[in-house]
Amino acid sequence: MQEAPKSGGGRQRTRGDDLIAHKTPRRYRLYVLLAMLAIPGVVAVVYGSSTIWSERSTPVQSRRALALKFERADGRSIRLAELRGKAILLNIWATWCLSCRTEMPSLDRLQAQMGSKAFEVVALSVDRDGAEVVKPFYSQFGIKDLTIYLDREGKAVRSFKITGLPTTLLLGPDGAEVLRWVGPKEWDSPELISEISRHVPTLSEPGNRGAQP
Repeated sequence: MQEAPKSGGGRQRTRGDDLIAHKTPRRYRLYVLLAMLAIPGVVAVVYGSSTIWSERSTPVQSRRALALKFERADGRSIRLAELRGKAILLNIWATWCLSCRTEMPSLDRLQAQMGSKAFEVVALSVDRDGAEVVKPFYSQFGIKDLTIYLDREGKAVRSFKITGLPTTLLLGPDGAEVLRWVGPKEWDSPELISEISRHVPTLSEPGNRGAQP
């Protein structure tokens, strides 16, 4: 004979209760893991540093890169395709990013040293306020050789799957991604100049390197 439920005012434990009790710890651990993974991204946004994610992702294909549309300081639109034929060092940055601010002078020096008909440093700001904040920044840090390029809608971040600022891509003359770096660098150092030149053979051709357009 089946035993009758005992009285006492408490709710009888069911099989459903046992299942919930069994699954809760696993679900809790999942929530904790997701929270931990989100922390680096939050830190990157708050402090303007690069995230800890892998520096390499799937390389950007030339068609996607060349389709990128952004603005000059005067508001005129430009597509990366208009710079086709040059190797491009595309630096994604923002004025609020502390690491970006650190490396900008060296990017300016690199453009002054290597900018030519075969190579250009394209420093693309993703500041929402555009030229309003970038122009004073250039003035404050004495940036003279970099052209002001603006991406107020952050299209480059989505298109190139950027996970932290600053991120820099070396694009070949056909627009295809050759190399990618995450985090600040001393861009005019002999080591980096050698690395860039090694992956863009046209920079070694007579009359290209350092010859202004």
